[in-house]
Amino acid sequence: MNMMGRTSRVPFRRRRESRRGWIAAALGGAIVLSVFVIGDRMAGRYQRSVLDDWRAAKEKLERMTMQYLRADIQDVRHTPDGKYRVTIYMENVYPEFEMHVMIPVVRVLAQSGPQWKEVESMDPPDAVYSPGNVVNLKERIVFDRQFSVPSGGDYFELLPGFFHVQFSSPMLVSHSAQPKDDVAERTDTYYIHLRPVGADLAAIRAKNQFPGEIPIYVPMPPH
Repeated sequence: MNMMGRTSRVPFRRRRESRRGWIAAALGGAIVLSVFVIGDRMAGRYQRSVLDDWRAAKEKLERMTMQYLRADIQDVRHTPDGKYRVTIYMENVYPEFEMHVMIPVVRVLAQSGPQWKEVESMDPPDAVYSPGNVVNLKERIVFDRQFSVPSGGDYFELLPGFFHVQFSSPMLVSHSAQPKDDVAERTDTYYIHLRPVGADLAAIRAKNQFPGEIPIYVPMPPH
């Protein structure tokens, strides 16, 4: 009888141990799944945080580029060798914010008929800043570009006796002097009426009724 009792308890013990194994496996699987879910949620939150930080930094850089950076034509003059020299200024209106700007290659175009034709332009020999120089913009700086408008072209005169000239100035801006991907681009376009070198001043005065000295250039609003 005792032998039979011990024999009958063996399957029961095995079933109980098997059940415990299944329960342990189920609990282990649940724990692994929970860890995976929690890890996935944490990874998702981290990715969203990184993306939010990137978007905020991008918006800050774009705001700085479009609102804090001021640039425009400061002067245009004739050179002794019959060319033209334009001076453009840049400034950071909030110098407490770090701003680095790459000096642009300014393109110069003159209107010929209904089209804009690019004219030859270059750095003047005594240029302080050259295209590609990166400047920490703490105060107003100026840089120059020299150009020529070939004579004899069919240039359009929006103001009689003056060339209609456009300057295109693409600028790269960053918080850092050695940026990685935190760079914003802004392109300014300036327009002027430009008095030709050697122009007939009496004829220009008669056409436009200038009361005093005839200017070398007349600024124009963006258009």
